[in-house]
Amino acid sequence: MKPILILGDSLGAQPEYGYPIMVEEALRKSGLSYSVINSSVPGSNILGHLDRACEILPKTEGFSVTIVQVGINDSKILVGETEPLVELEWFKSKLGTLCQKLKQKSDRVLLLGLPSLEFEKINSSNLSRDYWSWEADLYKSYDTALKQTAELYGCGFVPLWDKFENKDLFNQDGVHPNADGQALICSEIVSAILDSSPK
Repeated sequence: MKPILILGDSLGAQPEYGYPIMVEEALRKSGLSYSVINSSVPGSNILGHLDRACEILPKTEGFSVTIVQVGINDSKILVGETEPLVELEWFKSKLGTLCQKLKQKSDRVLLLGLPSLEFEKINSSNLSRDYWSWEADLYKSYDTALKQTAELYGCGFVPLWDKFENKDLFNQDGVHPNADGQALICSEIVSAILDSSPK
């Protein structure tokens, strides 16, 4: 059985309770012995994801599923700047390129939607004052872009926004899901994989 590839950022790079570990365990309990290759790098944006895909894909025979978790770092605004780190149209263009590349070596590609962040907590934190912040409406537009790109390129879309909204599912920074939040992401991914698996 071909493995599952996860291309993510720091949300998937939690060593003790990250959703990639949970996904592999949950699928095994469901009788599917997938191995999960976790290529999640803290701080990665769409350009980093593309670079890693171009490095990984030529070396593999393919993946059963590739899961793409991206957009949080692209949409953040650095202190002193007025525009996001990766402009929205550029993000959409590069995301489309990534989808095309991944579909050449993946039976199925799933794009994860963005979780609704705890913006009040973020804006009152040292992160917001010293490094970067997010603007809620702009951030939501990246979630919309993920959904639209999935539809355009025939990929699956796993919505997370409503699942996280107004719920205690984040660590103190308001950005990174806690263990319960990671478990929720895992549950949504596994449901999407099982729904498309041969019965």
